[in-house]
Amino acid sequence: MPAEALSPGEKSVLHGLARFPSYNDRLLARELGATPSTLTAVRARLEERGLFRRIYIPSLPAMRAHVLSTSSGGLSPEGLVRLKRALGRGLFPAGGCDSFLAVAGPSGWLELGAFPDYSRAQCRGDGLARLLGRLPAGAGETGARSLLPVELVRFHNFFDFAPLLGRFFGLRGAPEGPRPFPPAPARRLSPVEKLVLYGLVKRPGAADRETAGELGVSRQAVARARRVLAAEGRLLPAVVPDLGRLGFGMLALCRFRLPAEGGRKRGRSAVEALLGSMPHLFAASAGPELLVLGAWRDTAMFEREAAALRQGPAWPVGPAPVVHTLSLEGSVAVRDHDYVPFVKAAMGLEIAD
Repeated sequence: MPAEALSPGEKSVLHGLARFPSYNDRLLARELGATPSTLTAVRARLEERGLFRRIYIPSLPAMRAHVLSTSSGGLSPEGLVRLKRALGRGLFPAGGCDSFLAVAGPSGWLELGAFPDYSRAQCRGDGLARLLGRLPAGAGETGARSLLPVELVRFHNFFDFAPLLGRFFGLRGAPEGPRPFPPAPARRLSPVEKLVLYGLVKRPGAADRETAGELGVSRQAVARARRVLAAEGRLLPAVVPDLGRLGFGMLALCRFRLPAEGGRKRGRSAVEALLGSMPHLFAASAGPELLVLGAWRDTAMFEREAAALRQGPAWPVGPAPVVHTLSLEGSVAVRDHDYVPFVKAAMGLEIAD
């Protein structure tokens, strides 16, 4: 369902859901200037069409993650066919991979994850690359990998889709910047809070009664832990739109190397100018490296905007970025915002899913 098939009201509600993921229908209706009954009907229609889903994102600093891993590479059409066959036979090393996002398409693949240390990032952060390495030669290749210390990473956007949707829909008054990660609380979680955090990440849409039954705790304990975890910023509610159904045709992961000369202030200015010119859904920087994951309607639109960006004032003086593109048409999501392995590893939970 391309964006043109959505009415202005549907676009506004979907954008509002992404911008205010913790709001109920009454609060969101007030924010958007709609009646609660109208908003509820539109939201239910969008949800029925599968245009979005709700998730909880665990805060990486709060989970004491120390390494962010991003990998990407090329993939031939034949390699994608072989990958899908391998996935159908259950060959993806789900038990040996803690990444939370792994997507492969006709032109490339990408994988993102967070880990408590470099050793774990090295051995459990490239499950998709290892699987491609076991396929026949020429199926896929690793083009670039970054291991960044989380304590030095600045998250300019961590899968907040509101700016992307606002620009894509051409909505006025769209937010200029995404929500930042809150600072990590010093308080340790109780065993019950760890269980509840795991349960909420695994099944974000479940009622407290269902979560309590699965975890073997009381409903009151689940409700209390949910409030505390959200208030402390350990769990961030988010709305993930189905980019393919909305008309986005491709993703691109760009690795910029910012110039060392000019100091930190010039680097920040370059980052802000780049991000203001790219329709991105994830961006993180550490030192001179900037990673940007963006979405576009098609390859032609990406190349046109990339050419305009290189010729404009936003382009930093430095080498050209390393870019890996991924077509969403025919793509397969090996892990699609699956934070369960990360949460289990970060909190030392021994739970069989």
